[in-house]
Amino acid sequence: MPFPGSDPDKYVLSPNEALGVLDSLEYDEQSDIVMFVASAGNQVAGEDTRTLDDVPGLFITSFFFQSYALQAAGSASGMVSAEPLTVVRQCDAATATLASLHYKQVEDLVIGIDVFRAGGVDVKADPFFSLMMEGGRITSQYLFMGGRPIRRPHEILTIDFTGFTVETAPQVTSGQRGGVRTARLSKAGKRGGK
Repeated sequence: MPFPGSDPDKYVLSPNEALGVLDSLEYDEQSDIVMFVASAGNQVAGEDTRTLDDVPGLFITSFFFQSYALQAAGSASGMVSAEPLTVVRQCDAATATLASLHYKQVEDLVIGIDVFRAGGVDVKADPFFSLMMEGGRITSQYLFMGGRPIRRPHEILTIDFTGFTVETAPQVTSGQRGGVRTARLSKAGKRGGK
């Protein structure tokens, strides 16, 4: 199934495809995935219990991200590129702010997604997986009703970016994380990591 992206001829979801994306997900009121969005240093306030600088994050249901290597004929290695980030979330107080950022085509968004192991209500745990994107711009926003077992308003956001960083780390029972491993990539195709 195609996901929305920067090429509208290639990445356009029909209403049935959008509902199919949502119906394929497991519904969870207390997901351990949270997103943070900032523009010009101002964070978008969501309704999640996890906060960044005392601003509530945005609850998300799922996300999709793909990077790949473009290999020229006769080349031993390819140049790494990436598709825009796709986020599925329930509509909440932040939806109108995200729509405004989309309509204005703001291009300086900083997007962070943190994933926690089953931490329950402990909001002080450190994420074991983090995805940070710079130079973000919301390229599409789908608003629709759907989802199993409870049908609620949802949105699918597509966010293009100029660079991203992935961080992973082991997470121990205390909620703290061990040594962080980092990989970075720019949309220009520069490779990097440690």
